[in-house]
Amino acid sequence: MDLLRMPRRPAVGQVYEMPPAYYDVTDDVGHPVLVISLDAVTRMAAIVTRTTSAHAKGENAIVHPAQLELGLSAVGWWRMQFPKTVPYLAFDEPDVLRRGELDRSTWAKVLQQVEGVRK
Repeated sequence: MDLLRMPRRPAVGQVYEMPPAYYDVTDDVGHPVLVISLDAVTRMAAIVTRTTSAHAKGENAIVHPAQLELGLSAVGWWRMQFPKTVPYLAFDEPDVLRRGELDRSTWAKVLQQVEGVRK
């Protein structure tokens, strides 16, 4: 990345393909990530990962139907219990790919839960 340029700002509600080294070095599988909020001051994005394993979803997980346009061919869960923060800079790395926008119905459930946590 060019050091004189500001890093790309990730987008809330977008799903990315991101190597686990950027969000959890102990994760050896890798999962799609969803940006749930941004902090413009610290330039950090809060993300949650998606799993298709019911035993790994944690509490308050949000079910997500298969969404083929995102490359998600099976039902899964957004793991709301385990949010992580990732610097904006990571989203500029060549191995991080934007998959697309989460469906509206699931995003509404994510927002409702995020807003409930902030209160």
